[in-house]
Amino acid sequence: MANHPRADIAEVTFQAYASRHQTNEEQRRCWRLRTRAALMAIVSMVIASLIIYWFVNSILVSRNLDTTGHQDPGSRDQQRFTSKKQSRYGRLPTQVVPLGYILKIIPILDEGNFTILGYTEIRLYCRVPMKHVRLHAHKLDIKNITIEEDRPDNATRIITKYVFELDDDFLDIFLLQLLNAGESYILKIKYTARLDEEPYGLFRSKYQDKSTNSTRWIAVSNFSPDFARTAFPCFDEPSIKAPFEISIGRWVNMRTHSNSMRIAVEKIHDMPGYVWDHYEKTLPMSTYLTAFMVTDFQSYQINATGWPLHSVFARKDVQNDTVCVGYLIPSIVRLMQNLTGFHYDLSKLDVIMVPSLAYSAMENWGLITFREDSILVPDKKHLIEVKQGFARIASHEVAHQWFGNLVTPKWWSDVWLKEGFSSFFGIMALSMVDSFSSMQDMLTAQYHEMFERESTETAHPLHLNLTTRNNLKGVFDSTPYVKGNCLINMIYHFLGESTFFSSIRRYISTYHYRSANEDDLWDIFQQEITSTNALPKELSMGSIMKTWTHQAGFPVVHVIRNNETGLVELTQERFYRHGLNGTTIAATTTGELWRIPLTWTIESDQRFDETLPKAWMLQRRMVINDTGLSEAIFDNQWILFNINQTGLYRVNYDVQNWSLLTSRFNFLPETTKLQLLNDAFAMFNAGLIEHDLLTTVLFNFDANTEEAVWLSAVVSLRYIKYRLWDSQDFKFAMCKLVDEVYSAKAKNMMKSDLESWTRFKIEMTKVACSMGHKTCLNILKSYVEGLLAQNGSMIDDIITREFRAWAYCTYSKLVSPEQWRKLIETYRTTLELNKPELAYALGCVLNATLIEGYLSFVSNKIGSQNSTINVSSYLGHTLVAVADNPNTFRIAMDFMERMENMNMFQAIVTDYKQLIEIFYGFSNTMDQEENVKWLTRFKDSHESKYESTVIGSIINDVKFNVVWNRRYRNSMVNAFRKIAKESAENEECSKN
Repeated sequence: MANHPRADIAEVTFQAYASRHQTNEEQRRCWRLRTRAALMAIVSMVIASLIIYWFVNSILVSRNLDTTGHQDPGSRDQQRFTSKKQSRYGRLPTQVVPLGYILKIIPILDEGNFTILGYTEIRLYCRVPMKHVRLHAHKLDIKNITIEEDRPDNATRIITKYVFELDDDFLDIFLLQLLNAGESYILKIKYTARLDEEPYGLFRSKYQDKSTNSTRWIAVSNFSPDFARTAFPCFDEPSIKAPFEISIGRWVNMRTHSNSMRIAVEKIHDMPGYVWDHYEKTLPMSTYLTAFMVTDFQSYQINATGWPLHSVFARKDVQNDTVCVGYLIPSIVRLMQNLTGFHYDLSKLDVIMVPSLAYSAMENWGLITFREDSILVPDKKHLIEVKQGFARIASHEVAHQWFGNLVTPKWWSDVWLKEGFSSFFGIMALSMVDSFSSMQDMLTAQYHEMFERESTETAHPLHLNLTTRNNLKGVFDSTPYVKGNCLINMIYHFLGESTFFSSIRRYISTYHYRSANEDDLWDIFQQEITSTNALPKELSMGSIMKTWTHQAGFPVVHVIRNNETGLVELTQERFYRHGLNGTTIAATTTGELWRIPLTWTIESDQRFDETLPKAWMLQRRMVINDTGLSEAIFDNQWILFNINQTGLYRVNYDVQNWSLLTSRFNFLPETTKLQLLNDAFAMFNAGLIEHDLLTTVLFNFDANTEEAVWLSAVVSLRYIKYRLWDSQDFKFAMCKLVDEVYSAKAKNMMKSDLESWTRFKIEMTKVACSMGHKTCLNILKSYVEGLLAQNGSMIDDIITREFRAWAYCTYSKLVSPEQWRKLIETYRTTLELNKPELAYALGCVLNATLIEGYLSFVSNKIGSQNSTINVSSYLGHTLVAVADNPNTFRIAMDFMERMENMNMFQAIVTDYKQLIEIFYGFSNTMDQEENVKWLTRFKDSHESKYESTVIGSIINDVKFNVVWNRRYRNSMVNAFRKIAKESAENEECSKN
């Protein structure tokens, strides 16, 4: 056999091993010991790896546990944070639940040391054996955590480890000892946190004390929807309820506020000058409804008979402006008790007015919080509409004590259950208290707002499947408030008052101190419907309502008369304000189908008070064979569907029926006029009817036409005004149209006290001046010059503030270049609160050279330390006006491009809302294909900086403007030219 190298190596290796083994026994023993040590090390490493794997896996798995303990995409919310990270919304598991909280909070309000000192004690109940407790906490500096068995005599401490997971706001606590099923435990957490100024969670707020001219700091809480976790560790989901025992620390010269009555005051021994205010135990409630505040406010108790007690807290400088809300609250509480059949169980319902709050108001149980500018009413210094608006906010918050606080939505996907019902019952109760607040008028306004907002492609359903934190930001838009309100009104009418209220009372009595979702609500309604036969047997409440809550938008019902057979044919489809043949929507892509309650009346037998449905529309097409309708058709009478617009749908008719309705328009009830006018404008803009129907109605208006109908008309004409901005015939025709009613009812408004102003007078003044009414323009000049001469503080509610801005803007269009330049000097010297309105007015000038020079001047001054005219901070207001002006919007486009190229635009427009206002201005004025291309380029190139969804919606609006121009502009111009030609000039209205 030939020699093989490997064999030689193997031989040598074996011989060497054998030699060592035979000649060195002690070395052998040594190796045995080393082997054993190595094996022990390996086993230890394996055990450690298993522990680490279990530890990490517990975090990762529990991150996505739903309420049943299974993994679920769930949903997350993000309202206060700007991070664009989109992760799953982790829901809390339900193996461990809170039975009660003890909170001890000390907000430190010292300059340079704004801090929260906190201690939370939670009594937990364990449903299954567990070694892991998960709850919420955000930006809390956890100092110590312990868990003890719930044994008062000899509690056993359980050793804990805890992990603070920041990404999902979770605090995960991992234990070495198993928690037993069916037993309770005490979780104790000490922590600190920053007391920030952002108006969410527990935050600090300041105001200026007029008597001492000093800055005063207060602590305010605002925990809705998910900010309780920023103030104390908790189970921060709406369905998880528990009672709270709250203690708040304060300086001895301050006072505290919370949900319940204060029962004791105690010194804080290790903090001289501080005391504890201890509050009685609350009823079970969600974390977002808790409230604890520290202020130096004054108060008074409302003299109200019966229970509960009411106190009003506010800064001493505004105490006198709280009388209206103080009068209103007890009356609304009594009415809500009667309407719901459930007594208010807390010992008090206080209200507190704070300088800053993220929302207009917050319905904290037992302590309603209002932002000052949303509720304070100086006597005889505000418009009646402003006072009514404040009253609606107050009644809405009181209604929340039942809808939201007493019965809470299980999850934010059904937030409309609390917001919609609070809106509806708030309006109903207010109409019973205030003779000036008509429920029908308020509901009509809500329907028209809803129809406008919900007719876009971007509208969302009432019921939402939340998947990310960003989704929750969109939940609290107008949809749950306004559409929810209108939907509940529809239910009220198609079931009838008796069945509706018996269902609501059963709902409250069944789910009080608990939570419910919409399925629970429909089941309650169905129980009452079954006993009263309020619906046809083939229909169920759930099957009807899911077509309204799970679909976006709303339908339009097309009504076609058959003059030969006397039958009425109906079809339904989703309504888009841009029309099915508009920019992005095709009729074949709309698959929505609603179950629609149908009501109708006819000319010869007008029954406008009968709103129970005569039939239900369940399919896309339906034919009605009704004796009354047939007689109306054969007798050439009008027919009208959706009586009083109680159904959540629009109605479109064939040309013959529209003509019959418009010819009898002045003889119809006011509510019906408003319904027809609103539907007619919507059908015209959607391309479903011709313009002559509108003009026939409008030019039959006179000084005797109801103010609400006039108001609806002038508001609806705004869109056409932008499209026909350069038509002198349109301006002349409109000037003649409003001349009589303006001269009779609104001419002296700007000369009178604010208490006599109304929204009707304001809008009639705006349209008259905008259309060149000479007396109106002369009065406006004097009014503005008087304001400029005052150069001081003025009443500052939203309506008068908007009117002043419009008046300054109109004045800027009228004056000479020299007078316009004087506005710049006035802007420089005016009070800070007046600057936004004057900055806006500067952008209204029609002279392109002036505005171009002004924008260039200001942009050159940005960042300059030597600028004598501090205008750059409000340049965004000026750009809004320039963009909203058909004469100058192209200048705004060019300026924005230059500033973006120089990386200066964000230094000018620092407020995101203001940027959106600029683009909304463009949506009014842009109407050419090149404008669409410019907006698209801007959106695509700045998608990472700005909210592309809003700009995308505006692009769709501009596309529709292009389509509208192509469809209607020439015919509309010709129509108004004909009207102008047939009408004579007078001293107020000129054709030139």
